[in-house]
Amino acid sequence: MQVDKVGLWVLMGICCAGGLAWALPRELRREYYTAHERWHEAPVRFGGALLGAVLTGIGTGLTFALAGTALGALVSRIVP
Repeated sequence: MQVDKVGLWVLMGICCAGGLAWALPRELRREYYTAHERWHEAPVRFGGALLGAVLTGIGTGLTFALAGTALGALVSRIVP
């Protein structure tokens, strides 16, 4: 079995971008904007919430990329 490295990087990039688009608004609304109206009221806390949202989004995206790659590997093994 051969893996197309460019395709794998594209898959990981698209999944990470989707994970970021999902996690950033959700995490910031839940973690930061429930207590503050604007980011400059508590910039350190905003930075921490932003970093947590970015890590959550990237982790979620990479998880979906792993699942897609594993599913593709299983299908390529089953179907000759």
